[in-house]
Amino acid sequence: EMGRYDLKNKPEIIKEKIVQGRIEKRLKEMSLMDQPYIRDQSMAIEDLVKQAQSQFGENIQVRRFVRFVLGEDIE
Repeated sequence: EMGRYDLKNKPEIIKEKIVQGRIEKRLKEMSLMDQPYIRDQSMAIEDLVKQAQSQFGENIQVRRFVRFVLGEDIE
C-alpha cells in the first residue's frame, strides 16, 4: 500500500522494479548488519565486524544485541 498511487500509471515491469527496490530498502533498514555504524555513518555494522575480525585475527560473530530507543521509558 505504501506509495501505490505513484505506481498507478507505470508499466508493469517498472512497477515490479520499484516495489522490489522499496522492499530491499526497508529490509536494509531493519537488518542490524546493514545498518550504519553510529560512530561512522559511512560504515555498516557488517563492515565494522569484518574490520574487527581482520584487526584481531579472530572469528567474530554477532549473537545478540540490544536496541535502544531515544526517550524510551521516560514519562
